[in-house]
Amino acid sequence: MDSSTVIVQQIAGITTLLTLAAVALAVARRLHVPFALAMIISGVALGAVAQIVPDGASGYLVPTIPPGIILFLFLPALTFEPALQIDLRQLRQHIVPVLTMAVGGVITTAGVVGLAVWWLTPLDLAWSLTLGAIVSAVDPVAVMALFGRLGVRARIIGIMEGETLIGSAVAIVTSRVLVAIALTGAMTSNDMWQGAGTVAIALFGGAVIGWVTALIWGWLLSKSEGDPFVETALTTVLAYASYLAAELMFGTSGVTATLVAGVTLGTWGRTKIYVAVESYLDKFWDFAAAATGATVLLLIGLTVDLTAAVTYWDVILVAIIAMIAA
Repeated sequence: MDSSTVIVQQIAGITTLLTLAAVALAVARRLHVPFALAMIISGVALGAVAQIVPDGASGYLVPTIPPGIILFLFLPALTFEPALQIDLRQLRQHIVPVLTMAVGGVITTAGVVGLAVWWLTPLDLAWSLTLGAIVSAVDPVAVMALFGRLGVRARIIGIMEGETLIGSAVAIVTSRVLVAIALTGAMTSNDMWQGAGTVAIALFGGAVIGWVTALIWGWLLSKSEGDPFVETALTTVLAYASYLAAELMFGTSGVTATLVAGVTLGTWGRTKIYVAVESYLDKFWDFAAAATGATVLLLIGLTVDLTAAVTYWDVILVAIIAMIAA
C-alpha cells in the first residue's frame, strides 16, 4: 500500500470518527445517556462493523493512530481547555478539599483497587497497582451534568472541577511510573519510595515549567494587538509547548505543565487578551476539547476486546467493587 493511500485512509478514518461523534452526541442528548458511555458504545459498534467489511474498506472506517499521537496531540488539548476556564480565586478557596481528593483520593483509590486485585486475582502487585492508578482518575462529565440538573451549589461544582484536573495529572504520572516499575519485574519497597519521589518531582517540575511558559506567552499575547488569529495561535502553541518542554526537555509531567499553563493564562493571562477576542478564543477551545475528547473515547471503544473482557471478568468485577469501596 503506497503512502498516499495510507494518508487518504487516515483522513477518511478521522472523518468517520468525527461524524460518528456528532451523531452519537445528538442521540445521547436525546436519550439522556452520558456522553462518555455513548462514545465508547459507538466505538465498540464501529469496531464490530470494521471487522465484517472487506479488508480494503476497514482502513477507511478505522484510522490507525499510534499511542504517541494520543499523548502528544490529544492530551494537551484535553488538559488545556478546562484549565483555561478554572477560576483561580475559587480554586484557592477550596484548595484543601481539592488536594485532599486529587492527591489523597487518587492514591487511596489506586492502593485499594491495586491491593484488592493483587489479593483476589492472579495479577502481580506491580500491575495490580498500575490498574488501580489508571482507574483512579474521575471522569466528571456525567457527574457535572447531574449536578447542573440538581442545582448543586457552586462550591461543590468548583471543588469537583479542580479535583478532576489535578487528580487526572496525579493519576497519569502515577500510572506511568508504575508501568515503568512493572516492566522491570518484581516490586520492592525501595521501588515504591523511588516511585513516590519520581511522581513528586514530575508534578512539581511540570508545574514550574507550565508557569514559566505561561508568563512568556502572556507577554507575547500583550503584543498581539487583539488579532484573533494571532492570539488563538499563541494559546494553541502554549498548550503544546508547555507539554513538550516538560516531557521531552526536562523529563517532568507534561500534563501538569499544560494544566498550570492553562490556569495561569486563564487568570493572569486574561488581562493580556483583548475582550473582543475572548469569546472567539473560548469557542475555539470548546470545540477543540470536545472533538479531541470524543475521538479519544471512540478510540477507547475501538480497542475494547469483548472476548478478553469475558475472560477476565473476575479481575474486572474485583476492580469495580474495590473502586466503589475506595
